[in-house]
Amino acid sequence: MKYASIDIGTNTVLLLIADIDPESGELLSEQNYYRMPRLGYQLTKTGFISEEKIESLIKILLEYNNIAKMEGVQLILTSATYAFRMASNRAEIVKKVFERTGIIIEIISGDKEAELSFLGAIGTNSTSMNAVIDIGGGSTEIIIGTNTLKNFSQSFNFGVVNFSDRFSDNNLISGINIFELERTVRKELSEIPGGYNNLRLISLAGTPTTLSAIAQNMKKYFENKIEGSVLTLQNIKEIIGVLKLMKPSEIGLTFGEVVQGREDVIMTGSIILMAILEKLNADMTYISSKGLRYGMIYDHIKRDINQ
Repeated sequence: MKYASIDIGTNTVLLLIADIDPESGELLSEQNYYRMPRLGYQLTKTGFISEEKIESLIKILLEYNNIAKMEGVQLILTSATYAFRMASNRAEIVKKVFERTGIIIEIISGDKEAELSFLGAIGTNSTSMNAVIDIGGGSTEIIIGTNTLKNFSQSFNFGVVNFSDRFSDNNLISGINIFELERTVRKELSEIPGGYNNLRLISLAGTPTTLSAIAQNMKKYFENKIEGSVLTLQNIKEIIGVLKLMKPSEIGLTFGEVVQGREDVIMTGSIILMAILEKLNADMTYISSKGLRYGMIYDHIKRDINQ
C-alpha cells in the first residue's frame, strides 16, 4: 500500500510519498516535496493566519493531491502543528481546505507532534537511547528515550519563525537581540532535567539540514549527503560567528540555494540548536530529514494493526 503524509508547519508544508518494506516494516521513501508558504508569518501579533496564506496553503495542497493521485497513493494523512494550534481561525481553515481540496487536516497537540517526530526519526526497530530534536517554525520538540520508554518529552512554544519575529530588527538581528534570544532560549530549556550524557542526538527539520549543508560547503541540497551526516557544536558556533555579520540578503548570496527561504530565520535556528546541544552536554548531533511525516505513517500502521 502506498501512503502520502503531509506535514503543515509554521514555515513549511512537506509531502512524503512512501511504501512499506514488507520484510523490515520500515518506510521506503519514494518522493519528498516541500513548499515554504510561512503560514505563521505575523501570527504571534495577529492571532490568525491571513487570507493570503490560506490561499497559498490551498494551492499547495491541491498540487500535493494531484501528485498523490498520479503516484497511485491510496491514503493521504495530513497533520497541522503550531500555527494551526495558535490560529483563532483554524476551524475555518480546516473547513475551507476540505471543501476546496477534499483533504482532512488533523490539528495535533504538541505532545503528539513530539511523539510522531520521535517515531519518524528512529523508526520502529531502534531500542537504543536517543534524543530527538525537532526545530520547527513555531515550536521545538525534544524527546529523550527509546521506542518503549520516554525519559523526557516536551513541546516548547518557540521556533525559528516566531522567535525571529520576536527578536529581529529590520531583518537584521543585532548583537543585543542575539544576547536576548540566547538568554530566552536557555531559560526555556531549563525545563530539561540535567544529568544527560552520551546521548545519541538526532536533529530534524530545516535548521539542522541547512546547517549541515553549510558545514559541507554545499550550494545545492542533496538529501543523500544530509541524511545521517554529523554536525558538531563547533560547526554551529563557527556558522553563527559568520551569520552575525550578515543581513539575510547577504546570507542568500553567500550560501546559495540551501538557505533559500530561510535567510531570515537560520540565525535564530542556529542559536536554538546550539543551546540545546549545550544543555544536553553533547558536542555533536546526527542530522536527519525524516520526522513528523514519517512518524504519521508509522503511527497509522501501528494503530491499524492493533484494531
